[in-house]
Amino acid sequence: MDNDFSIRSAADADRDELISLKLDIMHSRYQGYLPEKNLEKLDKTYVAGIVDQWMKNQTYRVGILTSGKEAQGYIVCAPDPELQGWGLIIDAGARQSVSCEGTGQMFHWANEILDGKGCRKTHIWLLQDNLRARFMIESFGYKPQKEMKLIQVADYTMTERRYVFP
Repeated sequence: MDNDFSIRSAADADRDELISLKLDIMHSRYQGYLPEKNLEKLDKTYVAGIVDQWMKNQTYRVGILTSGKEAQGYIVCAPDPELQGWGLIIDAGARQSVSCEGTGQMFHWANEILDGKGCRKTHIWLLQDNLRARFMIESFGYKPQKEMKLIQVADYTMTERRYVFP
């Protein structure tokens, strides 16, 4: 499965598949970080609202990582509206069966998209406690920064750290 991944731009017809994929990945991502009562709040309706925002926002580019005909991952990127010349990875996720190389393809795709829009640097915010994701993003060339912020996920506060791709 490692070598047969491809990434493409999402279309409106991908909405339901993106919702299902994001829901699975969110539960996997936050399992062990969110209390169970908060994790239960991450339901299909909640995720559908997020995916609809991605699909409706004209500045966002949504990529889908596929293997065969099945969606295995997604990445959402856009020029950062607050930092001139910077790109922002808004969200990214892949099923646990996706190799580091497959996930790397998504980030390479996003960086190319953003570079084409004049963004010379890219940044992403990652859950501070998720060491696996942090180590993986560092393997793609992203560098950890000192900036951190608090976020709310399902009424639970967590800390994210900023990573920059030079």
